[in-house]
Amino acid sequence: MRKLVAATDLGAGLLLLAVPRFVFPPCGWVGRPAMHCTTTAWAEIGIGVALLAAGALALLSARRRLVQASVWASFALLLAAGAAPSVYGYCASPKMACHYGMAPTVRFVAAVAVAVLLAAMALARRPVEGEERSA
Repeated sequence: MRKLVAATDLGAGLLLLAVPRFVFPPCGWVGRPAMHCTTTAWAEIGIGVALLAAGALALLSARRRLVQASVWASFALLLAAGAAPSVYGYCASPKMACHYGMAPTVRFVAAVAVAVLLAAMALARRPVEGEERSA
């Protein structure tokens, strides 16, 4: 579980850093006046950094409780990442990169990462052969 959680967090964190900055940059970063999408991009970058920290915690931790705490923190961060475009806003024009690219991509990344983390939690609940579960 630890490696799957760490890989998911690190991958989602890197994508949340790269997508709003390099792949689908908002108006304020491509020479246009800064709009709501610029604030959304900064929020996504902050969430990406926090996900990288949660992934590093899960990867470097030998304690099961810290890995579980990392999973719950990741859920909260991914929900925030998916909600950030709705909270902060983005351009209404379908011709803008934040409208057709940044917002849908970060929502997709968040949804896939949540699905993988749910699978990791389901796998963690299954008893390992030769291991006794305590209630």
